[in-house]
Amino acid sequence: MDIEFNKGRIDKDELKQAIEEKEVKVVEVMPASEYENGHIKSALNIEPSKIKDLAPKLLKKDDNIVVYCKDLTCLQSPFLVRWLRERGYKKVLDYEEGKADWKAAGYPMDYGKQP
Repeated sequence: MDIEFNKGRIDKDELKQAIEEKEVKVVEVMPASEYENGHIKSALNIEPSKIKDLAPKLLKKDDNIVVYCKDLTCLQSPFLVRWLRERGYKKVLDYEEGKADWKAAGYPMDYGKQP
């Protein structure tokens, strides 16, 4: 699958395929309690208050990265996408519809703390 990073966003079906093909690092940018109550399978968690500390430790500048949060009303994922791009991460997409859309589609979720 060729991911189009120039379009800035990704939908659930493209994301599901990219995860299955192990082509992306997925990041949930929400509090740890929200992450533990269910997150997209294989997603990492970066709490909004810990972006500056955790993002450089968990993500490489050449990684294919997809960021999401709760739903279309959540502003954390667009913030993190912009923050990463400003720091030289080139391949970053926003899954704007977020966890609510993923869950509604019945796609795989994981539960519990980040390993």
